[in-house]
Amino acid sequence: MKNTFSIMSWALVLSFTFLLPTSGSAEVSSTKSIEKFSEIKNAEKIMERASKGETDLDVEGIGVNKYTKEVTTSKGNIIEYDVTEYMTAQLIEKRTMSNGDNSETYAVNLIASYDGSRGDSKWDDSYGVRASSTIYIEKSTYSGTDYWRLIRSEGGWDRQDSSLTLTNPYTIQGTVGQSRDELYENQTINRDISYAGSYGFDAPSYWEPVNSKGVSAWAPHVGETSHVDIYRTDPSNSWHLSLNNEYK
Repeated sequence: MKNTFSIMSWALVLSFTFLLPTSGSAEVSSTKSIEKFSEIKNAEKIMERASKGETDLDVEGIGVNKYTKEVTTSKGNIIEYDVTEYMTAQLIEKRTMSNGDNSETYAVNLIASYDGSRGDSKWDDSYGVRASSTIYIEKSTYSGTDYWRLIRSEGGWDRQDSSLTLTNPYTIQGTVGQSRDELYENQTINRDISYAGSYGFDAPSYWEPVNSKGVSAWAPHVGETSHVDIYRTDPSNSWHLSLNNEYK
């Protein structure tokens, strides 16, 4: 999946515009009904679902996407990765409000396999890495307009063998776009990950949902970009990988 604007880039927008999230912009309404659906968590089943093109939400990148990614280590060595990404989305909850508004919660799953080789084109399995990311996003209707909000993100980075070391993992969560009050909201937060193998973070509950259609040049972006540094035997010769999972 090729993304032209990642959550990592959102932080740069802060230098231009930043408005604190507003609260209480939505009408108070009670929940009329809730319908929950089972969620697939197993990685193999998620990849199988993506391979079949199955999805409950139209998201850019759904299915299986393959491309080549070249990274340079801190000492100038070239590593070329053959990347395979598996992406699907699952509807896990539908909620109807007493005032007629409704909301749907989706889990957007992204699993990426990085198969690498050295700059001399010789294959070496020890360069291989796999990453996963699931973002939970809420689609709500307010005054006839759809809005999106990040609820939570989960994921992790896995090495293919013990000679690789994964270090400095972190993720950037974000909900960016126009709020119900027609203010531009650049809501991002950096999360340090204590263990690259797995993580999970709730998004701040006070974040405003953003207009799904976007306004002017400010398209909505909801999701996360996770990051990790990698080295094989020499910590001073590391390289960087990131995985961008977002609805836009």
